[in-house]
Amino acid sequence: MNERFQQQLDKTVKNIDSRSRAEKLTILAVLLAVLVFVYLSISFDPIRAEIAGVAGQINSVNRQIATQQSSYQSMFAASQQDPNKFANDRLAVIAREQGRLDDEISNLAGDLISPTDMTRILTSLLARQSGLELIRFENKDAVPLRGEVSGADGQASTAHCF
Repeated sequence: MNERFQQQLDKTVKNIDSRSRAEKLTILAVLLAVLVFVYLSISFDPIRAEIAGVAGQINSVNRQIATQQSSYQSMFAASQQDPNKFANDRLAVIAREQGRLDDEISNLAGDLISPTDMTRILTSLLARQSGLELIRFENKDAVPLRGEVSGADGQASTAHCF
């Protein structure tokens, strides 16, 4: 094989020697360009691959940074909000409802008379009536209108006493 290679090389050299000087320079230029291209391909392809890998890592890290910044901004915004906002809003609603109920109770109780006033009014009313004499008047403690009453089955049930 070595001898065959040597024969082919001798044949190529004779072929080149038989050419004009311009053709020889063109062949030399093409040969140099091919050698430079092969050299660059062999030496720079691994570097390009490494650059592409590093660029991928940079993109990945940039995405992580963007994600972390977004997370930080949302946490920061959440920390700026009042943690008791829900409780304060609920308290305001309950306070308004309590005020409305207090007004309603006041409207309903507006026609009621206190026990002390009732004693005075009844006494003055009876004093104006002839033939009636007030022997005794007594205020008792309040008693709930509802009380526990035992049913036929022995269980306690609520009864209304009016």
